[in-house]
Amino acid sequence: NAGNSDYYEEVLRLYQLLLERRLIYLDGQLPAWEYKNIVTAAVRSARFDWAKNFIESYKAELPADIRENAYIYNLASLYYASGEHKMALQSLHNVEFIDATYHLGAKIIQVKSYFELAEWEALHAALDAFTAYIRRHKEIGEYRKAANLNFVNCCKQLCRLFEQRDWLKGDKFDQKLLTVAQSVAELSPLASKDWLEGVLSPS
Repeated sequence: NAGNSDYYEEVLRLYQLLLERRLIYLDGQLPAWEYKNIVTAAVRSARFDWAKNFIESYKAELPADIRENAYIYNLASLYYASGEHKMALQSLHNVEFIDATYHLGAKIIQVKSYFELAEWEALHAALDAFTAYIRRHKEIGEYRKAANLNFVNCCKQLCRLFEQRDWLKGDKFDQKLLTVAQSVAELSPLASKDWLEGVLSPS
């Protein structure tokens, strides 16, 4: 949680032990949040092949009511993390997540994937759909709603800015990018702040 990535390998080793001894199972099933945490630890450790094998091998261990959602979300998350943005988008295509947490996470993966692919028209549409989803679903808490709406607004600014990049003269692009970066630094709550800061950092 403090951002020290060196601990992900240790976390993953602990999870492997817990899996082997089935110590994190509840009523004979692997909880969906533990499944997601294990994939996250593997991805952050750049253990992509291990993560893919885990996602496939342990899908059947998940509770039936959340199994497909958890499987598809984690597969898309892995594809995105390993730079396979088109595969991430393909995994999420025409999937309706029943759980708000997975749905919000999937929307963020879509947005980031379209940005990485510089598919600006698709990105605009995804951001509009994301906004509509947040405003329509009343069960989303106020903090999470604010964090995700702030993320959407920052992405809209970035999308417009990068679309204009080839036409901005002199250092206008860098100046505008700096303005957005300052806004991101001060904004709270904000979903995927680390990704936004990465996009905004000088190349």
